[in-house]
Amino acid sequence: MLELDLETGENSLYFSPIEDFDFSNGNGTAYGYIKVVDDLETADIDAIKQEVAEFQTLIYPPDTFQQSCH
Repeated sequence: MLELDLETGENSLYFSPIEDFDFSNGNGTAYGYIKVVDDLETADIDAIKQEVAEFQTLIYPPDTFQQSCH
């Protein structure tokens, strides 16, 4: 799991994923799925839409992100 410390205001993030992945925030209000393709011109958009529609993003339980002092 990757965790980023963000500051108030704009936080620009740049990355180049090499495989599909899902994401969510600590309280489950933002989540989704990123599909990585080699070429947008040749990607089978209908197949991707079907894959995304069937994907179930894992929404982590709140205690996953709790910091412990023990």
